[in-house]
Amino acid sequence: MKFQVSGIASQAVVMILAVVFAAGIGTVYFFQKEKAYPNPFDVACTQEAKLCPNGSAVGRTGPNCEFAPCPAEALCEGGPCPADLSAKAPATVGALCEGGECPKATKTQSIYKSIRDVDFQKVLISELPPDAGKDCEVYAQTQFADLDKDGNEEALVLGSTCFAGQGVPYDVQEVFKLTDDNRVVKLPVDRNGIPGRPSDLEIKEGVLFTRYSIFNAGDPNCCPSGGAGEIYFKWDGSKFVKDQVKSF
Repeated sequence: MKFQVSGIASQAVVMILAVVFAAGIGTVYFFQKEKAYPNPFDVACTQEAKLCPNGSAVGRTGPNCEFAPCPAEALCEGGPCPADLSAKAPATVGALCEGGECPKATKTQSIYKSIRDVDFQKVLISELPPDAGKDCEVYAQTQFADLDKDGNEEALVLGSTCFAGQGVPYDVQEVFKLTDDNRVVKLPVDRNGIPGRPSDLEIKEGVLFTRYSIFNAGDPNCCPSGGAGEIYFKWDGSKFVKDQVKSF
C-alpha cells in the first residue's frame, strides 16, 4: 500500500511538471506570434492637423487617433480661464484668455505648403448660399503670381457657379492669399470707377489687370466705338487699387 501511494505521488509530480512545461511553451509561442503577426486593427493616425487659436497646430494621437488638445484647451477645456495663468501656462496662452473664456472651438484644416495646394473648387463650394442645393455645379480656374509683392504667390480664381447669369462665364473673380497662420483669405480688388464695360480679371507679367471697352448707344456687342484699354492694379496694403490706365 505504501508503494502504491508513493507511485501515485510520483505520477502527480510528473503531470504537474508537464503542465507547467506546456504552459511555458504556449506562452512563448503566443508572444512570438504576436510579434510576427501584429494586431490587424493597429492603424496609423491620418496626417491631419488642427489649427489652434494661438497659431500652433496639433495632430492626431493615441489609440483612438483623437486630436491632441490645444494649449488653452488642455488647461480649461473650453470653460473659464484658469485663475492663475502664470502658474499653469506660458504667456502666449494667457493672451488667449483676455476675454475671460478659453477658446470653445477650433477649426480643423489642411496644412498647405503653398497657395497652389489649395483646392479652390472646395473653397467656392463652401461659400455657396444655403439655397444653392446639392446639384449646384462649381468650376474654378486659377492663375498664380506674387501680386502683392511680398515674396509669396497669390491666386486669382475665376469661378463659375449655378448662379452665373446667361452670357456670364465667371460670377466669382477673387484674389486669395495664404497667410502665415495657414488661412486662405481674400484680398479685395477695388474695381470702382473703371470706364465702360470691364472684362474678367487677369494676370499679365505678374501684375493683376483687366481690360475694358466703352460702348456707345447702338453699338453691337462685338464692336465698341468708344474705345478700349487696360487697367493695372497694385496692392496698397489693404486692397488692390488702380495703378496704370492704358487707353487704345
